[in-house]
Amino acid sequence: MKKLYSLLIMLLFTGMAFGQNVLVNGDFETWTDTTTPDGWTHVENTTQESTEIHGGTYSAKHESTSGTKDLGQTISGIIPGDTYILTINYKVESGDGTDVRIWSKWKNGTSTLSDYAAELQGPNNAFLPSNTGTWSSYSTTMVAPATATDFYFEVRVYSGTVAYWDDFSFEHVVATSPSLTITAPTAGQIFDPSVSSVDVTFAVQAFNVANGTGDGHIVYSVDSGTNVDKFDTNPITLTGLTRASHTVDMELVDNSGASLSPSVTASVTFGIADYVTVADVAALRASTTDAYYHLTGEVFATAGEHYTSGNMKGYVQDATGGIMAFVPDGTTTNMVTNGDGISDLKGKLVTDFTGVLKLELTEDFTMTGNNVPQSPEVVTIADFNANPVNYESELIKIENGTVSGYGSSASDTEFTRNHNYHLTVGTDETILRAGFMDLYNNNVAIPTGAVDVVGIAGQYHGTAQILPRDGNDITPAAGAINTNNIDGFNAYPNPVTNGKVFVISDNNIEKQVIIYDLLGKVVLSTEVYNNDAINVSQLKTGIYMMKVVEEGNIALRKLMIK
Repeated sequence: MKKLYSLLIMLLFTGMAFGQNVLVNGDFETWTDTTTPDGWTHVENTTQESTEIHGGTYSAKHESTSGTKDLGQTISGIIPGDTYILTINYKVESGDGTDVRIWSKWKNGTSTLSDYAAELQGPNNAFLPSNTGTWSSYSTTMVAPATATDFYFEVRVYSGTVAYWDDFSFEHVVATSPSLTITAPTAGQIFDPSVSSVDVTFAVQAFNVANGTGDGHIVYSVDSGTNVDKFDTNPITLTGLTRASHTVDMELVDNSGASLSPSVTASVTFGIADYVTVADVAALRASTTDAYYHLTGEVFATAGEHYTSGNMKGYVQDATGGIMAFVPDGTTTNMVTNGDGISDLKGKLVTDFTGVLKLELTEDFTMTGNNVPQSPEVVTIADFNANPVNYESELIKIENGTVSGYGSSASDTEFTRNHNYHLTVGTDETILRAGFMDLYNNNVAIPTGAVDVVGIAGQYHGTAQILPRDGNDITPAAGAINTNNIDGFNAYPNPVTNGKVFVISDNNIEKQVIIYDLLGKVVLSTEVYNNDAINVSQLKTGIYMMKVVEEGNIALRKLMIK
């Protein structure tokens, strides 16, 4: 009887697995001091708590009065292909549902892996449900990616939040019977249309894969095709894949090729997308997001210089509308300037985190050889604010406005990177955002008089913004012409009849002279002293605007050339 009982115990444990929590001090029971839980290496605004607890004696109180505050640690020694279960318990003291979330990541050394991104910043890449005043739990089960070496475990709270954390675990599930897990691609993963080969990575536990000298080998097939024997655990490289759905089936077999008992199998279905053809920007903007498109019609760059380096935003438009084109590093070697014609834009249509529609390029585009600089559409602030999506990513112009600081930028004299500014016309106001590098890299001064502003029409979750590309996009307004803050300033002759114009003032010091055409484009820029001749013979007959800067003082004149 005793022998039968022992056999029963063995059968119960056969095929089972056991788990080990590899997170340090996940129950927050040990503290170096009242602000530092042992084992946690990234600790912000955290204190020991003994009243609001989920279990044991202590929990961690985590709060923020401004910005995000994090609590994290790195777990080393990850075994690719093994199963891990992440579990947290939390309680939000007060909030509006956008207060706490996990912010964890699989790592390969210092590199972050994209696997399980939605679950590890989740659930589904979203805030944790607050369930205010109630202890709640979140858990997710994952297979460690094939290249993972570490796991960074982190939670965070947002401004105005008080939360409590307790009884965290990151459990390593160790198999005691043969297992086979496909780690990449993931189920339902869709590759972009430029892909024709895919590596299938997998992990085998408690089974020695070899050619006749181990426990057995692997048999796999693609799209229910011929079975292929595999005698190692190296990735399977699939080539020549079509733009369609594909399924890989795998099985562990013994040395004679027979299935194990019970059978051990794994399967994954993934796809390679195809492009949907659209003729113009309007058709592209009306299309469904998270799909791939081929824009066949010619478009023109309105912020083309930003194509010159990888992972940058560019903007293009045609007669039907404009769109942001995100250019990943290595997608193109083309050097694009404003006005350049482009065709064959191919990519994935997505919504940027700011709410702006963008095309993430997946292949290089074609330069048409045309160059047609786009004229900005003149819009009012009232119309722009009411309908920012109608103008989104187009080149627009707002006339006769004034610019002033905004929040922390109120004391600026020059535009500051990624700051917002007020742009006001009468009683109407919108946001001018210094988002393009050329605007702040070139120390562009915030204008003190009335100006016309050209820029890319943007929005931030429905709030309108205009983004000047550089200082040339901000020009004196027509109503500001013939104003003067320079003592003794004069420009002569005016009209210009012999191709030369002169400027003078009471101070014979260097002056910067900038001449604009009526579209606001700089056509001449130079530095002179009193009575130095400025050669304007290359300019066509017409009316221009002249801006003269002397020690920070500005004079504006309408200049006529005959």
